[in-house]
Amino acid sequence: MFRLNLNKQKNIHKPKIIQNINKKTPSNKLRGLINNSNKSIITLKTVQGVGDIFWVYQKLYNHFDVINLIICVTDSNCPVQKRVLPFLKLLPKVEKFKFELVSTEYCNHLSKIKKTMPELLNEWNNNNNAVFEYAVNKWLEDGVRINEIDSYSVLENVSLIHKEINIPYKSKEYIILYISGNKISKEWQPEKYPKLIHNTFLNNKNKYPIILLGAEYDRKHLLIAGNILRQNNYEVYYFIDKPFENVIYVIKNSRYFLGYQSGLSILADNYDIPQTMLYFNFLGGLMYSWPKQKNIDSNIYNAFKFDENINMINNFN
Repeated sequence: MFRLNLNKQKNIHKPKIIQNINKKTPSNKLRGLINNSNKSIITLKTVQGVGDIFWVYQKLYNHFDVINLIICVTDSNCPVQKRVLPFLKLLPKVEKFKFELVSTEYCNHLSKIKKTMPELLNEWNNNNNAVFEYAVNKWLEDGVRINEIDSYSVLENVSLIHKEINIPYKSKEYIILYISGNKISKEWQPEKYPKLIHNTFLNNKNKYPIILLGAEYDRKHLLIAGNILRQNNYEVYYFIDKPFENVIYVIKNSRYFLGYQSGLSILADNYDIPQTMLYFNFLGGLMYSWPKQKNIDSNIYNAFKFDENINMINNFN
């Protein structure tokens, strides 16, 4: 298993960005890499999103030495879609990647693919120079657990490259709050999260500093919640638009993660961080299809739909 020595490593893993990959055939450079290497290499087209890519990586990790990715986006200037780019650099088996601008129709097609690993491996064995379409979103949205899509093993604990950063709190002595600035639920406006935290702390007769985590486009909603928390005498620390390798470090060392549905919650589950994740109703099938079964069984992972009336976190200590 790859491990990073943070004390000695000065430069994080930086995959080469593929500049030219034809829609049907890899570039000559990539084709040569496949033919002249003893490594098993696959190149995939998949959908954008930290969680979407993380699930694909989990499925393929045990079966390929190198996983090159073409991330299909519908808007090359959208900051939400571009946010995934630095995350790709933290996946040790990803050596090359690129964005490809596609139509909304094609992106929808890609997200609805229901392909098993035997089917994908059969395609790859027939022509390992090709670019393959693969995603697991539709399986998970239909409530099929990621490890039950087929009989092939899934990497449960993904080793992500991360980098230590100085924050004013010790490990496991702070909680994280994430609120999306991209979409918002009418039932869960930013003002509701501080109330949930306040009720939880009162019930447990304990409180911790709160790190508000997110990208630049999340700032507005995080500031609304943060100001309310400060007015109620809670210690707040903003960690906004920071390098992704530092974000992973902060998540990995947190005591608890509370957030709107996002790839960050999926990363928290990867590190067995207790959490509550809130979902849109139409994605209810996802709630228990991707987390580790042991985290569901032990109540480390906790989930609700936005229209559920919850006033307190029930797995916080």
